[in-house]
Amino acid sequence: MSAKGSTLCSPSLVVGAGAAISWIIFTSIGCSNTVDESNDTNSGMVDAAQDVNDVLTPADSAGNDQPDTASPGITGCFSDQECTLVFPSPPACQTAKCNLIGNFCYIGDAPDELFCSVTGQACGGKCKSGECAPLSCAEVCSNGMDDDFDGKNDCDDTDCTQSPDCVSKLCNPGFAVSCETELIASTLGPGSWKSSAAYDCVAWKMDGPERVYRIAPGGIANYSVKLLAKAVDLRLVVVEEDPTQPCGRGRCVAYGEETASWVAQPDRAYLVVVDGYAGAAGAFALRFDCAAPVEWSCHDGADDDGDGAIDCDDPDCEDAPWCTTCVPLIDLACGSTLTYVTDSPISTQSIDTYSCTQTAGWDNLGREISFRVPAPNVPIAYKANLTTASENHHLVVLPESSDGKCNPDGCIHAGKTVEWTQNAGEAAFLVVDGPNGPGVAFDLDLECVLNTELDCFNGVDDDKDGDVDCADSECLTNEACNVCKPSLSLACNSQVFLSTAMPLATSNLSGGDCSGGDSDGPEIVMTFTSGIQQPVRILVHDANNPTSLGVMERIDSAPCNPSNCVDFSDWSVLFTAESGTTYDIVVDTGVTTSTSFGLTVECGTPTELLCNNFADEDLDGLLDCADPDCQGLAGCTDCLPLFPITCGQTVKLPPINGLSTTNLSTYSCEETALDGPEVAFSLVTTNTSQATVTLQDGPPGSRLLALQSSPILTCDPLFCFDSAVDKLTVDVTSASDPVTVVVDTPGDEPISEIPIVLSVECLPGMETFCDDGWDNDSDGQIDCADPDCTQDLVCATCKANSVLSCGSVINGNLTIGGTVAAYGCTSGTDFDAHEAVWEISVASPLALNAKFFSKQPGMRMFLIDPTEGGPCSPESCITSSDQLLKQPLTPNKKYLLVVDGKKEAAGSFSIGTSCVGLAELCNNGADDDGDTMVDCQDPDCYSQPLCIPPENCTNGADDDLDTWIDCDDPDCSSLAVCNPIEICNNSTDDDGDGQTDCDDDDCDSFVACIPVEICDSLEDDDGDGFIDCEDTDCLFAPSCIVIPPEDCINGKDDDGDSFTDCADADCAGVGSCGQCTLTGVLYCGSKLNGTMTTGTTGNNMFLYPCDPGKVFGGPEKTFRINIGTAASATVLFSGSPELSGHHIEFAGAGCSLTACKSSYSGSSWVVPLTPKQGIAHYITLDSLATGNYNFNLDVQCN
Repeated sequence: MSAKGSTLCSPSLVVGAGAAISWIIFTSIGCSNTVDESNDTNSGMVDAAQDVNDVLTPADSAGNDQPDTASPGITGCFSDQECTLVFPSPPACQTAKCNLIGNFCYIGDAPDELFCSVTGQACGGKCKSGECAPLSCAEVCSNGMDDDFDGKNDCDDTDCTQSPDCVSKLCNPGFAVSCETELIASTLGPGSWKSSAAYDCVAWKMDGPERVYRIAPGGIANYSVKLLAKAVDLRLVVVEEDPTQPCGRGRCVAYGEETASWVAQPDRAYLVVVDGYAGAAGAFALRFDCAAPVEWSCHDGADDDGDGAIDCDDPDCEDAPWCTTCVPLIDLACGSTLTYVTDSPISTQSIDTYSCTQTAGWDNLGREISFRVPAPNVPIAYKANLTTASENHHLVVLPESSDGKCNPDGCIHAGKTVEWTQNAGEAAFLVVDGPNGPGVAFDLDLECVLNTELDCFNGVDDDKDGDVDCADSECLTNEACNVCKPSLSLACNSQVFLSTAMPLATSNLSGGDCSGGDSDGPEIVMTFTSGIQQPVRILVHDANNPTSLGVMERIDSAPCNPSNCVDFSDWSVLFTAESGTTYDIVVDTGVTTSTSFGLTVECGTPTELLCNNFADEDLDGLLDCADPDCQGLAGCTDCLPLFPITCGQTVKLPPINGLSTTNLSTYSCEETALDGPEVAFSLVTTNTSQATVTLQDGPPGSRLLALQSSPILTCDPLFCFDSAVDKLTVDVTSASDPVTVVVDTPGDEPISEIPIVLSVECLPGMETFCDDGWDNDSDGQIDCADPDCTQDLVCATCKANSVLSCGSVINGNLTIGGTVAAYGCTSGTDFDAHEAVWEISVASPLALNAKFFSKQPGMRMFLIDPTEGGPCSPESCITSSDQLLKQPLTPNKKYLLVVDGKKEAAGSFSIGTSCVGLAELCNNGADDDGDTMVDCQDPDCYSQPLCIPPENCTNGADDDLDTWIDCDDPDCSSLAVCNPIEICNNSTDDDGDGQTDCDDDDCDSFVACIPVEICDSLEDDDGDGFIDCEDTDCLFAPSCIVIPPEDCINGKDDDGDSFTDCADADCAGVGSCGQCTLTGVLYCGSKLNGTMTTGTTGNNMFLYPCDPGKVFGGPEKTFRINIGTAASATVLFSGSPELSGHHIEFAGAGCSLTACKSSYSGSSWVVPLTPKQGIAHYITLDSLATGNYNFNLDVQCN
């Protein structure tokens, strides 16, 4: 670092290299640091005592250097010529020189031939002692010097105009650079160049010196160069290198004030020029970057990145708009009508096949244009029509996939006219496609029809299907429209076989109050009318799925009203039909699959139709064979047990004939039908509790069944209680309750051919039930008298020790060995203490409170009702507690209070008792106070809120018994029915105050009743004393607003329309408004990358006639497109979507937006150009708002 006060005045070039970045930077030396940086031998003076090599002021008379006092600014140098800018007027016979070691300027002795430079006479001769030869001076055009002393060097001198060194030399590459290079340099000094040539891509005044760098990629790559810093207004221009033409003339590829980017092509070199705007010159920092090549344009037919894949075939273009399956131009709405062409800039060429057009053989290889039909809120039926001169173009409807793209494999419909339905939340694409070839113009219109009866009660046919409201099948799911539609009539003693798959089936009903269950499946509705009063039975049979049967009486012509339900069942309904009354018969199902069934109508006295279905069809209380209707019928003949068998016996029946029967086939305990012969055995047991019967051998498929007798049959299949394949166990409770064991077969083999081997094993008997009045084990002792019942709860007994009165205190002692070990009102069976018992009763309704004052662990109190289960029956236990027992007591009824305990609870206890009066609880369904009146029937509850009925405000009755009826009752004061409101536009006195509509004070604030001032009627319409524009109501009326004219140059919105100066349509064509400011000229093959920066471009163009309804308030750039002799051209744009493009064709000099022909928007678009005599083409880039935007332009000519 230099010492304090030093001046950084002599930059020197230092070159360093990093891992991937080359650096070129300046360092400096000081002019007041007491160092002789010039390292000369002339007096050795330093700094203020200047030596002769850096003297700026001549030495004094004593020969001493004088301090620098008038330095014009020492700067870094690389040649003597550069120093002439620093010391333009050196002393006689001296000249400005550059110290190449320290890179600083100084004044030194001039060579002999320059001694006379002031006179301009010495050029090449040797002059000594100030004598000059009279020679003529000429400018040498390549030595970097002003040879003829006219102030201009080399090619800047007009003497060098025809010099080979200056012809076509408009830029001078300093040195080559490569990717990832950063450098610091200056447009002053060696390596810089000053050219007066203009660039064909910009209109900037680039007349400062420039520095030029050469870069040769050798392959396709994305390049960018950026000015990281700059001391003055320096800018960037990139041109292709071409030694045969002036550098930069017609071959500019990119430019920018700070950044320029371009796609470098193989086998080409590029010159990056850092140039000064308006003569600016100074230092700068520059960075070069490059990236892997990409397919930069996805619709130019070229392999931009050289990977062999072109446009949409290149993975780089996967997300490009041109390469997605559909790029919708706009969203279509119902009633949309438009005209367009298939080769528009937004058209694509990415779909060649559709799933619904392959069989038709349609050619879809051309460009397609897509429109989106947004998702509706309700189902809508669409119809689209395509009108075009092309017979081969057609419409295709595609669904929108979850990622927002169209799906050609899910094609819905195709043709010149297409119709389809979109459900709520589903979007679709409408595509116009056809064969390859020139663009085709077409007309497209879209019609819509609602696909749903939106409102079932508005009297309108919403979906135009001819059915209004509830008559529309779409309203059948509406509860208010959920009515049935009878399909056929039934007659007495008729039988029909139906199916829910028939057209007469409906799906309008789903069970309800007249259904045998939830029936969400289809149903069939029929009607029945009887001419006389008679019993009628409706029977459903042979159904393959569960059904429900409901019968409803038709009242007031309303069909299927559940509130008129006669009866319902799963399969049979018996009712009395009244003469002339119509009944709706509904057979409903709970499944969506087809259900078939038979239905029989039986009139008159009903009979038991089926004798083997375990049902009482005639409702006489007798099932199947027990019904006299079935006696003598097949299946109802007694099985007549042939053989008795007993414990320990094995029976083997040899082949026999005539002894088996075929009377039984269905059993209540067996699902399988046994239609073959059966053999019955009578099981005889004595003092036996269980008998195990084993079928050791028998016909294939045989089963064992255990039956009891019924009042009619000895072995009744309805009384079957067990079945098994080869072994079953029977509980034998009494010898007087015979059991029949049946061996039955499925009927596929005769029973006589295979012997039956049957054995019986028995367990010793015991008293199975202790309260059935039977001697179950046949030991002569019944129920509790049998020792087997000693531990049974129903046989446990206890005896009251004494009578207990309310308020008594009990002191007692428990010992081990009581009678009762378990109680029905608590868990546990180990109450082994000797229980203590007291009897208690009350004369009036009271509640008993009994509390342990002291006790042993495990003790508990029980309250028993002896009238329920006998004296001290533990099963009749009402409640229990181990602390405090509470229980209401019925007057004059005896209760037993028992104290019992577990084995470890032996010992003393003390209990206190009390009785409290009962009050009527008004919501428990009980007579709490014993006055025979329950809840709200008891006068004690009359004043309770829950017993006071609410006032019904519309029934004409005093429901709450407060002498006020309906709306006169204050309880009804808040109801709408009791507060009529005046409707202000129905010509009716709704609130009954004698005033109608606007005459009623209630309507003063109603909009239609408030007078409004009409601002051009010449009358005081609202009666406030002011007429028309004098009325404040008319302040903003168009007829009362005076609008000043717009001044187009004062920066104000004079007429208050939110548009200022040129942005106001009133200023179109005034002054510079609407006039183009030319940015540059583009030629065939031009590819331009740039930025739009607020404040650096023109802003005269706001309203384009070809882009109506938009005000472009941002900056604009205008390029003239010179396509020369080309037959046609195309301008391709990509960049910020905020930029819009406008094509202007203008005759004469300059251009105006009034000649705007077409507009374009989006992140990419294409402008086709055709040469026209005397017409120039211009492209403007403009934005709605200010900002910084990027753009790429590519001019392609044919």
